[in-house]
Amino acid sequence: ICVSGSIQSFNSHKLSGAHVKYKVSHFSDVIQSGELTIHDNGRFDIRFDSGEEFRYGNFVIKLSVTDVSGETLSFSKHINCQSEYRMNAEFPGSGKGRFTLTDGSSGTTFIPGSKLIVDYSISSWSEQKLRPGLAIRSSILRDRDTVLVQDSRLGRNSFDISSLSYGVYTLLTETSVYTDSGKELKSSRKDIFMVLKDGEAKALPENVKTCFCESIDESLSISVGSGDAPIWVVSVLYSDSVPVESKLTKIDRGHLEAVSFSAWNSSKDNLSIRMLFFKDAASYTYLYTRPSDAAPQDNWAMAFTRFLDTTAPGTGYRFSLHGPTEAQYAIGIYDKASETVRNNRWSTRTPAQAHDMIPASIDFINGSFNSMSDIYMRPLFKSSSRMMLANNMSIDYAESAQSEEFEDSVGSSDQMEEATIRQEFNKTLAWEPMVRSDADGNLDFSFKTSDKLTTYVVQVFAHDKTFHNAVISKEMTVTLPVTISLIQPSYLYYGDKYSLRVGLSNSTSEKISGKVRVRFINGSDYNNRKNVIREKSMEVIVPEHGNASADCELSIPDISTLGILVSFTPDKGGNCSDAVFVKVPVKVPFQTITEAHSAILKDEASRASIIRNLRKEFVNIASNKAKVEEISILQMLSDALPEKISVRNGSVDMMLETIYADVLASRLPQDWRIKGLSDSERGGLIDKILACHNSDGGFSWMPDMQSSPSITALVVEWCAMMGDGCDSSLRSIIPSTISYLDRYMTSRQEPGIWRQRLSLSQYLYARSFYPSLALYTEGADSERLKSLRIQAKDYLLPKDSRGLQGQIIAKARRLSTLDNLYSSEDNAFARSLQLGLFANAELRKSIAKDVESLSQYAVEHGSGGYYFPNAASPWGSLLESDLYAHTILCDLMGHHGHKDIAEGIRLWIMVQKESRHWENDFAYIRALDCVLNGDQTTLQTKVLSLKASSALPFDKIKASGNGMSITREYYANGQRLSEVSHLKVGDSVKAVYTITTEQTRDFVRITIPRNASLTPIENTSGAIYNKGPIYRNVTSDTTEYWIDTLPEGRLVLTEELHVVRAGTFQTAVPEVVSLYSDHYRANGGFEPAEVISFR
Repeated sequence: ICVSGSIQSFNSHKLSGAHVKYKVSHFSDVIQSGELTIHDNGRFDIRFDSGEEFRYGNFVIKLSVTDVSGETLSFSKHINCQSEYRMNAEFPGSGKGRFTLTDGSSGTTFIPGSKLIVDYSISSWSEQKLRPGLAIRSSILRDRDTVLVQDSRLGRNSFDISSLSYGVYTLLTETSVYTDSGKELKSSRKDIFMVLKDGEAKALPENVKTCFCESIDESLSISVGSGDAPIWVVSVLYSDSVPVESKLTKIDRGHLEAVSFSAWNSSKDNLSIRMLFFKDAASYTYLYTRPSDAAPQDNWAMAFTRFLDTTAPGTGYRFSLHGPTEAQYAIGIYDKASETVRNNRWSTRTPAQAHDMIPASIDFINGSFNSMSDIYMRPLFKSSSRMMLANNMSIDYAESAQSEEFEDSVGSSDQMEEATIRQEFNKTLAWEPMVRSDADGNLDFSFKTSDKLTTYVVQVFAHDKTFHNAVISKEMTVTLPVTISLIQPSYLYYGDKYSLRVGLSNSTSEKISGKVRVRFINGSDYNNRKNVIREKSMEVIVPEHGNASADCELSIPDISTLGILVSFTPDKGGNCSDAVFVKVPVKVPFQTITEAHSAILKDEASRASIIRNLRKEFVNIASNKAKVEEISILQMLSDALPEKISVRNGSVDMMLETIYADVLASRLPQDWRIKGLSDSERGGLIDKILACHNSDGGFSWMPDMQSSPSITALVVEWCAMMGDGCDSSLRSIIPSTISYLDRYMTSRQEPGIWRQRLSLSQYLYARSFYPSLALYTEGADSERLKSLRIQAKDYLLPKDSRGLQGQIIAKARRLSTLDNLYSSEDNAFARSLQLGLFANAELRKSIAKDVESLSQYAVEHGSGGYYFPNAASPWGSLLESDLYAHTILCDLMGHHGHKDIAEGIRLWIMVQKESRHWENDFAYIRALDCVLNGDQTTLQTKVLSLKASSALPFDKIKASGNGMSITREYYANGQRLSEVSHLKVGDSVKAVYTITTEQTRDFVRITIPRNASLTPIENTSGAIYNKGPIYRNVTSDTTEYWIDTLPEGRLVLTEELHVVRAGTFQTAVPEVVSLYSDHYRANGGFEPAEVISFR
């Protein structure tokens, strides 16, 4: 396989001196790699062997290009290859339409004359050319009998079918071809067509089931027929999408009849015909649109009458064009390099309007009609593209836009030759959205080029009130004979060693000799000789149409801004000079490190020892500088409830949560009591909640919505948990609400109810809070009632084994359901389900074993609490969250004598609450209730944290963390960077960032600084996915990762980087922090400075 391409500079200078590496990969396998030779014209070729066993797939070609200044860019291309090929066949001059056959096959080709014209091509070949051994054999068959055979070729072929009678035929095309290695490949295709004969009866061939055939002369006539039944055909004629005439036509079985609107043949409007008929419980439609005359091209011809494709920087120009006089013009001139992020080319649009029709689906089983009119939108243009907000935002790297015009006044002996300083680097030169031409259609527009050396696109869009439009664009290059290029660092650190490489490009046909002078300056005042830190002059020769470079090194001093002044002065020919001045911020190699450590304080007696132990964990900062903070479990509860009580409107769950929170507030100890709801506020909320109670007994999310079984289950559960604190108005409707849930499980549901499905286990758990209410069976479907009793018995009283192995939340919910049922003296619900609970002694023993088994899953947390890893799936629904599972488990463990685990879960919930954003979890309010039911020891428990910050030199920073850790490693050529002898400009480096956390943390930010030699290959910010959605934010010196929820365990992130400048560079350490609770954080340790050299 040969892949060819070219490398070009936007400023038209040659890149023949660039260092280029390539890699060819297939999936994860690297097929071939190496260095690439670039020809003088920028062209290159890559040849590789796919291998005999290759069948199909993408080869990825990646290039890494480094120019003489060290700038490195990557490019990639996907090449689709396959060992099979597919023949294409087109039938020019044939009639259009559609027919189906009795065997289920179909065709769209009608041949009206005595010649069958076929154009053959091969779609999967990159070039349509003959290959050794290519053979094409064409056969025409009728009812599997061959009636004509002919050898064919790629391109146009003609078949004499004058002897063929009216009917349906099959064109069988068989081909064979040989690969470069001599392997034979074969392919075949079948095309069904119908031969039409003038003068013959308009009867359908026997094997045709349905047929639509357009008129050959493009008149408003369509022939329709059905081979096996009479049909009624509805035909509607549209003029500019408005129905103007309709017909209802009966067509006998086996006949092909024309439906014509001949009175409209002379109309110039945009006409179309839509046809519809029904047969065998199916609908058949066809749409014909008469070709419309295109707008006269001479009226909309646009052309530039004055244009320069090569211009100079900082110069004014006037371009001219000629176009239609009635048009309004939009003119834009922008940097072509911006299209590496997103294409910005305009295109001509064809005005169109869709038919004024509403799509609908009709269900013949129950007669329902479903309209989509609310979401159907008609486009203004055919094939219109939707502009989307770009997910990624490009880094705007600092470049020589920071150049300042200067006059060297140091002295005659040091004075540089005068050179024009390029200082304005605008990417957009013009945007004029509303411009008119003169009476003759002539239009002039003026602009000034910026100092940016690049290719600009001059683009003009013209349109009138009737939406006729046209586009013209041309490229213009802004360049100089000899230019300076340097890759300006975004920053440097004091103590870095910076090797500056100045690139010189010559676009003339003669070699140019001259002097490159580099000055490093303290600050931006380059006119003051006292500010010069170092100066170096170098003689260079830049070959014709070639490149040269000059190097200069500097150890970065302790300053705030480094100015770099670079000039080139030719020995002769002053028009070849250039000069650039840039400023680089210099940072102090210090980093502010925040170190924090925390622990649980269960009694005051251990306060001193705990604080003493926490202080010992500080590794970067003197522990006596750490500030002690503490918060008790009761304080957390007291702080959490007011936010919930403040809600006055919203969905039914939010308002009921407010009532629930008010009940919990009344249970707080007197010293921690907070202001609750007033009687009027409470009554208003109750009224709003009852407004969501429907006549069927269920609750909806909002008033006037359908009842939801899941929200109804949540309401009955919360009302039960509130106990005596539940308002009497809510308690009074519980029987009707329970009956809704019972009917939901036992009656015939309407289609679509699965969208709000309540599982059997969720239903039984919610229902078990009211065991004295018997199952509501009025109107129940006998089969569903029977099925419910069988499934409930199998779930609660399994015969062979208890099951649910490893399913923590499922097992806990089932055990809690049984506990609730056993708690009732008159268990009407269990009896109505025909469950023999009380007589089953073996069941009680089995439940005890289940509880004991479940307790073995509890893991002691570092806080002294307990939690159940993987208690629920991370994508759990309304009643399946991790917090909900632990709430059920806490109640269950406490009821069965595992008080230590129950209190440990309460402690874990509150410690997690400190670093988890659980406020929007449906289980949050019940979790607070669960914690409030804990003993006084748990409620008085406090979380102690010590935190301190300090600015430290890079080489003094050690790795530290509180419940988290972070490391950063670099790999080059598959080896860790410490094992590689040295890096060179143009190399690629893979960065691996490993983050660990002992517990799940919310709102996590990961900060990865880079040294001044590295730049990311993917330098756009945007969303990525790694065990969940992550936002990657790329800045000039750092890559940040923002994570909504970081699961416990290990997360590995990778990033590909280019090495773009030489020297010795330091960098800050990586950090990770939970912004929700920022004492859970970590930082990496100091890493030695990286040494990079030029090639």
